[in-house]
Amino acid sequence: MYRHLNLRNISRSYEDEPIKDWAKNGGMPTDLDPPWGLPDHLSPKKYLLFIHGFNVSAQQARGWNAEMFKRFFASGSQAKFIGVSWNGDTSPDYHEAVFRAFQVGEALPAQLPYPINDNPITIAGHSLGNVVAANAIQRGGLKPVAYLAINAAVPAEAYVTHREQRIEETQMTEWNWRKYEPRLYANQWYKLFSPTDARSQLTWKNQFSKAAAVLKNYYSPGDEVVAAADEINRAGVSHFISMYGFNFSRGAWKYQEIIKGTTPSSSMAGFIISRPQAGWEFSNEWFYTVNTGREKYPRAYTPDEARRINTENLKTKPFFWKFREADLHHTNAAMASAKAEEKKVIYDLLARGIPSGSYALAIVSLSNGGIENYNCEMTGRKIDQWPKGPDREGYKSGRWLHSDIKNVALPVIRQTYDSMITKGQLK
Repeated sequence: MYRHLNLRNISRSYEDEPIKDWAKNGGMPTDLDPPWGLPDHLSPKKYLLFIHGFNVSAQQARGWNAEMFKRFFASGSQAKFIGVSWNGDTSPDYHEAVFRAFQVGEALPAQLPYPINDNPITIAGHSLGNVVAANAIQRGGLKPVAYLAINAAVPAEAYVTHREQRIEETQMTEWNWRKYEPRLYANQWYKLFSPTDARSQLTWKNQFSKAAAVLKNYYSPGDEVVAAADEINRAGVSHFISMYGFNFSRGAWKYQEIIKGTTPSSSMAGFIISRPQAGWEFSNEWFYTVNTGREKYPRAYTPDEARRINTENLKTKPFFWKFREADLHHTNAAMASAKAEEKKVIYDLLARGIPSGSYALAIVSLSNGGIENYNCEMTGRKIDQWPKGPDREGYKSGRWLHSDIKNVALPVIRQTYDSMITKGQLK
């Protein structure tokens, strides 16, 4: 019942160069043939695809896939399990992993041969693996019977708009930008264009609307990685990351959204980010020189001064640092729109230049679109048997953490697996 699909060499660089693993890190080769021990004819013609998250090496992917297979099987799943491995181990450059995840997702369905692609498929993703899973549906053409999003490190707004969106937009806005009008933000730039202009689609909102139709959201308010972290500005986050990389947990997902646009000249954190652009970096095109008589220095427009900027001007001269693809700001709207339709441009901007306007799905219950939500922390565990210890003190005490779907003993969280098997149609 156990199979493996190796997609670690699928993604390419922005310059369209292949991204190859070191030979020793390539992982196990793809093996989709019927396995020994439990012949296929003894199980239903159903498949479960599982996709791991960020910073999982090829060897660690074997561990994730094997553990998840055992847990689903022990809980009663009868589906043939396919563990997918992909090259999202790019720490500390999280944005590069997001860029790759989009590509892997788009390519995944074409890697499933007959008869797999001719039978009911359920797809499940953990953390960033949900960008892979959702894009397999959105742009790859996969048509699963169910999509299980487990502690998804994906903007909730990518699926549907929900009732807490406005509050989250404020919390996800970098502190220094909150005094400025939203029309100046990189994640609001898309609103400047008509629906016929492809730039109107350069937003996280509804990027995975097709996936929402089959989404089962397994979330946890106690998820520390995607937590609605403490108030902090970009400089504070940059200092944090330059000291520790992404080797910290609380709020890491929010922090990587806040540092979008960080440059090496503005912070050491800019050295660990590939292709920095836009984000929460102010454009020096809207700076002017202040002359005190003794010195001269650049100063950004104040919120009042910025309020007087003509909206039409922002299309070609945004208030944020420009995208690297200059054609997106071209005065020829047709040329700019054509550039915005390119998939690699979309993936690059969402990964590196356009911040999320919502919290991650992993801590959100979606109220719209008829989506089924399952609060793992509230109903998916035996709270009286929850693990304790030095690594679960403070804000982690008693909470369902980001990877507890794998880390906590199965008997303690069996309710969650029972739910996934039922909602995923895995019997």
